[in-house]
Amino acid sequence: MRSFDQFVESSSKIIKDELNPKFWDGKELKEDVRKASMRIAKYYANWTDIPMTAVEDVHLVGGNASYLYNDKSDLDIHLIVDKDKVSECGELLDDYLRSKKKLWAFEHDVKIYGTEVEIYAEDVSDPKPAAQGRYSIKNDEWITQPSREIPKINDAAVVSKVKNLAGEIDDIIDDEVSNESRLQFIKKKLFNLRRQSLSEGGEFALGNLVFKSLRNKGYIDKLNDYMTNVTDKNLSLYEWLDIEESSLTRVMSKDKKGGMAIMSAQRGDKSAKENRARSQQLDKDIRGKGLPGATKVSGRYTENKGQKDERKVGERSHVISSGKMGKKRFAKTIKSLGKKYNQDSVLLKKKTKGDAALVGTNKSSFPGYNKRMKTGKMNPGKTGEFDTKVKNKTFTYESTEEGI
Repeated sequence: MRSFDQFVESSSKIIKDELNPKFWDGKELKEDVRKASMRIAKYYANWTDIPMTAVEDVHLVGGNASYLYNDKSDLDIHLIVDKDKVSECGELLDDYLRSKKKLWAFEHDVKIYGTEVEIYAEDVSDPKPAAQGRYSIKNDEWITQPSREIPKINDAAVVSKVKNLAGEIDDIIDDEVSNESRLQFIKKKLFNLRRQSLSEGGEFALGNLVFKSLRNKGYIDKLNDYMTNVTDKNLSLYEWLDIEESSLTRVMSKDKKGGMAIMSAQRGDKSAKENRARSQQLDKDIRGKGLPGATKVSGRYTENKGQKDERKVGERSHVISSGKMGKKRFAKTIKSLGKKYNQDSVLLKKKTKGDAALVGTNKSSFPGYNKRMKTGKMNPGKTGEFDTKVKNKTFTYESTEEGI
């Protein structure tokens, strides 16, 4: 899939002087293509239990109904359906048809002259993009003639909005949001953004380009997959352990195996936005080193201890296991990450039965660069001056004087 930058850059280069000759004779759709398209549309209507009496028209849209096609352009066939004739519950029907569209793509591989056919049921009242070429396959005539002109695109506005929405999706996943109403809200916001912009400005409208860019970067699938996972967890019944305990158990398991570390990428002198970006980059660095994905926790320490305004201050931390990496190499890797993110220290446990230790990774006074301070063994359910919170469960490593 192309990125937004590639899409914009290539648009002016791929605009053609004629419609795709594979499917068109001038501006007339080839008869064998038209008949094949109608045959596919009827089959799809039957497969989705849409009565043909509710299908008012069948349209060809997208790249192959325009001068902006290329060798990767699909044949986009839309059934124009009066959904009121199918079901009284519009929202349920929309969900059903979206699910059927995904199932069709999974089960079928239909092509016309080697070009993939993408088919969808569209409501008769759905807004039609103002500048999009649209051909009635059923009536064999143009509804909207395609244009060779490419509208001006506000690149900076698109990039900025994509960055903000991508960050919002990343934050939701990083924060492990499990409120399905909030998740549905952002999903609806994304789809409404596209739908409104298509009706007002067509394919090159700001909202549609933002949506396409997010989709091409994988953020729409990322959000959908996360929402499915959240729904599955919310519906599941766990034996012995609830979700919070299960998360803590994973951390305890990593501790018992040895080859475990806890570190953060965040710094007190950075803004919240900068710290989120640093945490996201640390996730990538961990996987880039060949290590398993980290368990997200909140590292906490006591600020203003013993004073009236004493409080717990938290920062996003990562529990990292060595996986298949050797223990010595793992320790070296964790130290290098601590140094990269200018952390005072990282907590490192190399041996199965040994104590964990704070290892200094910058030149701060505590514990000092390359200095080690034993912190003892893991104590689930305990809190202290320094502790860690995973979901709603806490644990700490008790400090000892030995080995300082």
